[in-house]
Amino acid sequence: MLKNYFIIAYRNLLRNKTFSLINIFGLALGMALSILMFMYVYYELGYDSFHENKQEIYRVVLKMESKEGDPEIAAITNAGVGPSMLKEFAEVKNIVRFSDPVNGYFKSKDKSYKVDKVTYADSSIFNVFSFPLINGNSETALIEPYTAVITEKTARKIFGNSNPIGETIRYNNNDDYLVTGVVEDPPANSSLQFDALLSFTTLYEKPNVFLGWDGGYNYYTFVLLNKNSSVENLKARFPEFMEEQINREYRDVGWFVTLMIEPLKDVHLHSIAEYDLPNKGDLGRIYIFASIALFILLIACINFINLSTARAMKRAREVGLRKVVGASKGQLVRQFIGESVLISVVSLLFALLFIEIIQGKFNELISSDFEFFGQSGFVLLLSLIIVTLFVGFVAGSFPAFYISGFQPVAILKGYFSTKKGKPVLRNILVTFQFFISVVLIISTIVIIYQLNFLNNKSLGFDKNDVVLVELNSKTSMQKVGVLKNEFRNVPGVKGVAASTSFPGVGLTMNGYFPEGSEHSIMIHVMDVDFDYLDLLKLDIVEGRNFSQDFGTDSTAYLINETLAKQLNWENPVGKYIRRDGKHKVIGVVKDFYFSSLHEKIGPLLITLKPWDYYYYLSLKINPGNREATLEAIEEAWNKVVRDEAINYYFLDASIRDNYQGERQTAQAFIWLAVISIIIACLGLYGQAAYSAEQRTKEIGIRKIMGATSQNILSILSGNFAKIIVIANLIAWPVAWYFMGKWLQEFAFHINITWWIFAITLGLSLIITALTIFSQAIKASRGNPVDALKYE
Repeated sequence: MLKNYFIIAYRNLLRNKTFSLINIFGLALGMALSILMFMYVYYELGYDSFHENKQEIYRVVLKMESKEGDPEIAAITNAGVGPSMLKEFAEVKNIVRFSDPVNGYFKSKDKSYKVDKVTYADSSIFNVFSFPLINGNSETALIEPYTAVITEKTARKIFGNSNPIGETIRYNNNDDYLVTGVVEDPPANSSLQFDALLSFTTLYEKPNVFLGWDGGYNYYTFVLLNKNSSVENLKARFPEFMEEQINREYRDVGWFVTLMIEPLKDVHLHSIAEYDLPNKGDLGRIYIFASIALFILLIACINFINLSTARAMKRAREVGLRKVVGASKGQLVRQFIGESVLISVVSLLFALLFIEIIQGKFNELISSDFEFFGQSGFVLLLSLIIVTLFVGFVAGSFPAFYISGFQPVAILKGYFSTKKGKPVLRNILVTFQFFISVVLIISTIVIIYQLNFLNNKSLGFDKNDVVLVELNSKTSMQKVGVLKNEFRNVPGVKGVAASTSFPGVGLTMNGYFPEGSEHSIMIHVMDVDFDYLDLLKLDIVEGRNFSQDFGTDSTAYLINETLAKQLNWENPVGKYIRRDGKHKVIGVVKDFYFSSLHEKIGPLLITLKPWDYYYYLSLKINPGNREATLEAIEEAWNKVVRDEAINYYFLDASIRDNYQGERQTAQAFIWLAVISIIIACLGLYGQAAYSAEQRTKEIGIRKIMGATSQNILSILSGNFAKIIVIANLIAWPVAWYFMGKWLQEFAFHINITWWIFAITLGLSLIITALTIFSQAIKASRGNPVDALKYE
């Protein structure tokens, strides 16, 4: 019986090739997107699930509150929190600390290799997390100072097929590390990503690195709890613990710190902490893209419903005859759903082909290494079955019940074909299709407009043609003066300056005691040399710049306008700020954007005295002949730092990276908008073709009466134009609301103006006209005599 249904369904597909192809192509696009998103959501939700101890691993986060400013919840801690928790709480079985992964260079046998993610980690990492060692002893690999465990990928890069155990590698031309292990590359769905692990005990050997409660907040801390421990009982003892460790002293300077822990399963998508791991997921983005993919699939299903019901009269006589010979309504429903499922199965085959084609672009848009065909076989098969049956039943159910409900007597007498009335349901469904498309078009325009605003907004400093050279090793840091002189002699280099950081990407914060304040406040800080402000064209609005003519400037500060306003200093020059002594304010810098435009300008002070060394050289170069200048810069570097590769990039490019997520979102919306429009237009084309077919006789009469091609186009497009206008009117407030919420994520953003809606309306009307144009031309060129004979 089932076989007969599919045979009949197959014959009907062949009989209506044009409409079948429209349905299959549209459904295949919608299914490809929805299946990809279904599996991607599954992949994201499965982050860190491969760890055997995943139920017992928690991450430590700290909530920091002060009398000045808003509270912050940070994923980074000082190095003292973990050991103290291990000592104080019986529930804590083990702890692991990680430093923030950074780029670096390993040198082996006089050859340097760049490694992207180098981090310091405790030796307990292999007892807490499931990162299997290929070579080495997991119990001892990272216990001793100056030992390293490298990933399989890094081992191949540096040592080829040789066994690296016992080999020595020099890190950033500073220290030698003994390779004690090779670990499997972390899975793509691991929150912790690294290419090399350096022993955390090494940090205890270094001067000026504070690893107690008084140290910097630079580490991620994870704790492993004993099985069946009461997490709530543990949390209840945190306030007393923090009072003893830090709050007793912090309260005196206006600070209070709350200890919190979050389950490992929440770290990737559900963490509320800032300063998080580099590959943290974005749950909001996932929801948005998944919802859009589902809506696009619904648009494709609507095409099927509309085209099936529109062609109901073509199937009416078949239904009438089959009912006369004894077919029940149930049999007819099963036949039509069988046709729908068959189309869905054929569409699935094309969807899998589309997935293979668009997988690379999909990963680029979501910044992921997600591999669709590399996922769990069971889950993959289940997703294919669910989507196929969903499409088959959702798209096929309404046409099946609608068409099978025709009365055979009325059909065979011809009453059905002469029934009057407007296809209300089809119009509502088409309106919904274009409502989704219009929302996507408006969203795309707003995102692109905001990105253009971000890229072109003046930041208060000269970011163009500035090359940033990283000083990664102690050798290069100690030779900063020599490097500056060497770079100044390079043709095309207009100026050179040194700093500990650079503007546009955010700066570190420290606690300071301004004159007149009893409590410390957090202030962003940047350490520069005498040439820096002039090189970036930072303006002094009060007082003066640093000058080598004043020996006392080595301990002086510059502050920005925001800090002066925050402190209510009408005459800030001459005031003092305390931190490790008194520091005189000698000038006020005009406000500039030292963080991304997601944030407002914060308080800032600029000093001449770095904690240890400068970490960057900024080179202002002539815009012409960049390649030759960069080659000369590299040669100058090699003269001074012979055994270390130079690492440089442009300041403006680094600032653009702040908005990489927004650029990817814009590209994703462009693709999704295009796909939704294509699918909607396929349905529109099919309905226009059917409308032209149904009105063949009317069009023939109108042509005899003198109607032109423009008149025919107007006749066929009039109803569709009304639908497009209605869809726009409904979509405008929805898009305005959601894009307004998105823009609120930026401290500085555009306003959504009327012309965005006008462009969208015009664009959607033009697309509609172009879609039905071919059908109008075909109808207008037909022979009116043949049209009058049409039945």
